[in-house]
Amino acid sequence: MMDTTDGSRWLFKKRSAEQPVERAEERGIQAQQQAPREVAGQIAGEAIGVPVPDSRLATVGGEEGVLIAWHDKNSLFDLAAADPSGFIRLIGSEEFRGAMRSVDALDYLINNLDRGVNFANYLYEFQSGVLKVTPIDHALSFTSTAERADIVGQTRGLPESYPSDLAQKLKDLHANPEPFLEKIRPLVGDAAVDGVRHRLDVMYNDMLAKQQQQ
Repeated sequence: MMDTTDGSRWLFKKRSAEQPVERAEERGIQAQQQAPREVAGQIAGEAIGVPVPDSRLATVGGEEGVLIAWHDKNSLFDLAAADPSGFIRLIGSEEFRGAMRSVDALDYLINNLDRGVNFANYLYEFQSGVLKVTPIDHALSFTSTAERADIVGQTRGLPESYPSDLAQKLKDLHANPEPFLEKIRPLVGDAAVDGVRHRLDVMYNDMLAKQQQQ
């Protein structure tokens, strides 16, 4: 943990400490390729209106890695440990399902392989009585494979539906994806960019189909 002069706190993740993960390696993500994907995840979140913690590549004490803004919020894992019945009520609620629609859109777009029911990777809070879920840890994302991974316990599917603000963001991104894709290309590589483009098309068409069904 690092504190700065402005009072902000940052978590530093060293590239040299990254561990190989079989399901990620199978899809083209090697150890020491994960830090840039944290930054690309933030860029993707901004593109579709899903707030994620700020991140930036950095060298600290001679070690390359990524700095991730620290937020003093509870994770869903913390809730499950402290209040199991409250956790069950929350994840079974319509509020939670609604909050997860944008998270699912982000994870589909970037092909995240490490969220699913890993509840440590979701921060939660109530703002003016409204549940907000913030996804964290995008290191195992942006595969060289195009199709959305289907890994029990690790991945979720397309959003159940598309709230109006998310729908507009997706329409805008689909209409003009190149600036976004060129931002992430140096961080994730050409093959991963092709996959993002493919999944954006799939999700956009899914959104149109579900809107027609309403």
